[in-house]
Amino acid sequence: RLRHGDIVFFKPNGDIVEEVSISSIWRNSAGGDSYKYFEGINKELLPFNKDREYVTIAEQMFGFVEHCEKDSNEPALALGSRVRFSFGLLCNKSEYQYQSEVTLKILDSPKPPCPSFYFKNKKGNNGYIAKKDLKPGTHIPQGRKFYLHNNNKGKPWETAHKDKNLDQKSMVKPVAPGAEFYFHIDFDNLSESELGLLCYAIRPSDSFRHKIGMGKSIGLGTVCIDPVGIFLVDRAERYKAASFFSDCRYHKCWISDESEIEKIQEQYKLEKQSYNKESKCTSFNDFRDKFKETMNEDIKQALELLGDPTKITSPVHTPQVNNGTDLEKETFKWFGGNRNQFLKPLNEKSTHIDKLNR
Repeated sequence: RLRHGDIVFFKPNGDIVEEVSISSIWRNSAGGDSYKYFEGINKELLPFNKDREYVTIAEQMFGFVEHCEKDSNEPALALGSRVRFSFGLLCNKSEYQYQSEVTLKILDSPKPPCPSFYFKNKKGNNGYIAKKDLKPGTHIPQGRKFYLHNNNKGKPWETAHKDKNLDQKSMVKPVAPGAEFYFHIDFDNLSESELGLLCYAIRPSDSFRHKIGMGKSIGLGTVCIDPVGIFLVDRAERYKAASFFSDCRYHKCWISDESEIEKIQEQYKLEKQSYNKESKCTSFNDFRDKFKETMNEDIKQALELLGDPTKITSPVHTPQVNNGTDLEKETFKWFGGNRNQFLKPLNEKSTHIDKLNR
C-alpha cells in the first residue's frame, strides 16, 4: 500500500489516475531548468538570445540562431557556419567487415538533475550535494557530459540477458576495430586563433581519443583522429590574372608525413596534385599548440584527462551497490542509496580521474 511521502510514477487518464507504481527516481523541481543553472555561471553560456552581449569564438566559427521568446514577433539573428564536415568514407572496403550482430545493454544514464554527478558548489568548497539542497545561486553545473573510454575486457557493451527488456535494447553490428575512414573539413576565412581551436578540437593531445556514435556509455565509440594534411587557398593569389587558369588550387600545404600523400584516397586526387614541398604552411601541431597557450588551464587539463584512455584504470559501468553482481539489474539502487559520494571537479592540478565505490 502507498504510504505518506512515497515517490510514485503515475499514468493519468483525464482526471483519473489509471496506474500508480513506486518510483526510486526523484522528480521534484530543482528550482529551475538547466538554463537557470548555466545562467548562474555566465549568461554567455546560454544559446544566443537578446540578453547576450557578444558572440563566442565557437559561434563565430560554427554559426548560431538566436533563441527568441515563443510569442516574439522580432526577427531572429543568425550567423552561418564557416566550417563544414564531410562524411567519413571507409578505406580498403574489400578488407573490411562488420563484427557480428549484437544486442546492446540498455543505454541508461543518471537521471537529471543528479547533483552528485552533474553539480558542484559555487563557492568552491566541493562535496556531496543532496537533491533536496540543490538550488540556483548556490550550485552550478560541472560542465558538459563526457563518456569515459571503457578498458573493460571482452565486449562490455553486450547484454547478458538477450531475451529480456528487448523493447529497451538495440541490436547493432559494431564497426570492426582498426577500421579506417577518411573525412575532410572545409573552412572559410578562419583567423589563426580560430584555426588553432579547430585543430585543438580535432586532436587536443597525442593521447586523446574521441567518443562518437551509439553506445558511448557502455564501451563503444572510441576513435583516434589522425590529421593527414592542411591545404590552404590564398584567394587574392588565386584570382590574379597570372594564376586564374592555373591547376594549382592550394597555395600552401602541410602533410603529416610525406609518405602519407600517396596513401590518401582517390577522392582527394586534387590534394595529392597540389602538394608542393616548397609551399609549406604552419603545421597542425603548431596551430594547435599556439591556441593551447591561450586556454584556461582547468579546462585544458580536464579535457585531456577525460580523453586519454590510459587514465581510466577502473572498470566503467553503472554504479553498483555492495551486493550488486548483475550490472544490468536495478541500476537505480546506487543513486537511491548514495549519501556521500560525488564526482570530484577536475582542475589544472588533477592527475587522475577518481572512481566511485560500491
